[in-house]
Amino acid sequence: MASVYKRGPHYWIRFQWMGKTVRKSARTMKKTEALQFLMREMDTYKRWVREGRRYHIVQEMIDKYRVEHMPSLKITTRKSYAGNIRQLSPHFAHLDLEKISKGNITEFISARRRDGATSPTIRRDLSVFSSMLSCAVVWDWLDVNPVKNYDKRSIRENPPRIRYLTRGEYQRLVDAASDYMKPMITLAVQTGMRVGEILSLKWSRVDLQRREILLLETKSNRPRVIPLSDNAVTTLVTILRHPTSDYVFHKEDGERYIRIVIGFRGAVRRAGIENFRFHDLRHTFASWAVQSGMDLYRLSRILGHSTMDMSTRYAHLATADLHRAIHEMGSFMGTNAENAQIQPSEATPSHLGLPSLDATTPPRKLH
Repeated sequence: MASVYKRGPHYWIRFQWMGKTVRKSARTMKKTEALQFLMREMDTYKRWVREGRRYHIVQEMIDKYRVEHMPSLKITTRKSYAGNIRQLSPHFAHLDLEKISKGNITEFISARRRDGATSPTIRRDLSVFSSMLSCAVVWDWLDVNPVKNYDKRSIRENPPRIRYLTRGEYQRLVDAASDYMKPMITLAVQTGMRVGEILSLKWSRVDLQRREILLLETKSNRPRVIPLSDNAVTTLVTILRHPTSDYVFHKEDGERYIRIVIGFRGAVRRAGIENFRFHDLRHTFASWAVQSGMDLYRLSRILGHSTMDMSTRYAHLATADLHRAIHEMGSFMGTNAENAQIQPSEATPSHLGLPSLDATTPPRKLH
């Protein structure tokens, strides 16, 4: 049985479909418009049956995505996605998958901006939404992912952050850090490892003879080998091992550190350094590596970047070859200027009445 009813100032529609009760807001305060909306919705459901596709709403997609896709993600990623879904649900959960429009997406962006969300935050929300919609396409619940076709130029990403330490800042930071954190900072700058990779590092993955660390759990889910410098080896050798724990960095009971944000912020403050996060130690490694002459391909492999594009942000720091090129050009120009002679121009035909310019022709005086 189909009907319309009031819920607050607006009318809602209700009807039975394949044993389930469908309720939707007609988004109108006029009963006649609500009845028209009810008829259109029932016609849409009938059309889906004729086409052999069952009707789905966004909430069904979210539920299926949580069960089938999110368990394959890392714990930190799942937590992040859950936060994005909390923002998306109030705006999209009640909508039909087939009826998600550019207008719906634009309304969501406007609402998030009114709440104070930045453009990068909104882009991450839409990225998760797009991931869910792509799964819906694979499940044959949807023909096209509407977020992929949405023009996102109005919500541009911020320029990549590249904040790295000077040698003096690095020494001040190490001196200001607590004893348990000093080797973490040193290893981060010597290897470019992420904070999660450092905190979860185990001795069973450290091979001091080969001077390598084998990372199995990485952001890209691809194993990665980290070569160790002399300073990195020295740092690891000086760390006291726990008698029962395999973690390199551990508390007194052998458990690993989960978060070191507060301790790191304290060290940064005591060192008098501004605008610096632990992840910037990874930028410091990359920046120093490029400045020392490491090529971007090898840097990309060490950092575990999924594409070379992620490593090109450091390309502007590799200026040694540019200085060499300018020096060679300057030497060439200086050497050849002494022997250079102006040759007659084949492009100056004699019938134009212009004098040929050879070595015996004196320069014309200007009056």
